[in-house]
Amino acid sequence: MEKRIIFIGLITLLAYSCSQPEQIETKDTLSENANTISFSKSVMDKNHITLGHIEQKTLSKDISARGQVVLLPEKMADVSVLMGGTLQSFKIARGQKVNKGDVLATYSNPEFINIQQQYLINKAELDMKTMDFNRQRELWEQQVKSDKEFQQAQAEFSIARANFEASKAKLKMLSISEEKVQNGMIKSEVSILSPIGGTVDRIFVKMGEYLDVNQAFCQINDLSNPIVQLNVFEKDIQYIKTGQRVTFQLTSSVNKEYEAKVKYVGVSVEDAGRVINVMVEITNDIPDLIPGMFVSSVIHTGESVMDALPETAIIIENDTSKYSFYTLGPNENDTYEFFRFYLETGLVEDDYVQVKLEKPLPENAFVVTHGVYYLKSEMLKNLE
Repeated sequence: MEKRIIFIGLITLLAYSCSQPEQIETKDTLSENANTISFSKSVMDKNHITLGHIEQKTLSKDISARGQVVLLPEKMADVSVLMGGTLQSFKIARGQKVNKGDVLATYSNPEFINIQQQYLINKAELDMKTMDFNRQRELWEQQVKSDKEFQQAQAEFSIARANFEASKAKLKMLSISEEKVQNGMIKSEVSILSPIGGTVDRIFVKMGEYLDVNQAFCQINDLSNPIVQLNVFEKDIQYIKTGQRVTFQLTSSVNKEYEAKVKYVGVSVEDAGRVINVMVEITNDIPDLIPGMFVSSVIHTGESVMDALPETAIIIENDTSKYSFYTLGPNENDTYEFFRFYLETGLVEDDYVQVKLEKPLPENAFVVTHGVYYLKSEMLKNLE
């Protein structure tokens, strides 16, 4: 009976063992026993394996934004006239560059003659009232004239001076020379002067047309200092500050990158697109930059100096395992032994990645900056 019980137990134990799945040892694609590999210098050169170091780079959180080239209001002028009149001559053409004060055109109005005539009348009146006032003041000081008579002369003098100053201001507004009017040179035509220096962008009238006070004669743009207006989404505006560095490209020339900095940050959200306008001051000298050109940009926020490696130096597997390789240089056999090391990544900018090592590297270590996937493939072969 005892032998039968033992026999049954052995059969049960054997059946249980056979029912259990085979235990298979699992390990990382590059296990701890496969963390090193050696190459000669010739193999490295053949496979373009290059060495470098962890560098100190200025990196930041990047915010992408699109926009266009614009001009500040003081850089644009819609030229109009202060009094209506008929256009008599053109001195400009579209695309022509002008300086501040240049004559753009001339126009006429009979009222111009009346204004100059009234100026001469008011000047003569002021001269007469000035002499009378000075005489009355001397007599009043000698107590020959009464206070009332002196005050009357003083009032007439003040009125005459006010009338003259008003006539003088009208001449100045019409760009008519006082000196020429005083010398009897009465003009029937008045010049339209450029209020700013720049380029004539548009002309809105033609020869012989009547210019109304509320009508623009032409548009002049000063293209010397354009800026970029970016549209930043409201979720990103919290990171934007004045003075931050901006890099941008023109959509018409994507191979060139230009530098700028944040100058103004808007304080209201545009309903269309839920964006906020950010004005960017260009720091490069960019020739032939025209308002309305579209740009794509990157705003670099929170810049700081940090450890970084080229993107080509890092292997990322499933966003959890990130590593690279280093070597201490050639050994006594003139070969290079490479070691795997793990790291964490952060900000990315200009093909460089912020890195934080799990363990410090030896002081004399060289990091593989190009060719890391060749090293990985060779190590995987060693596992087979």
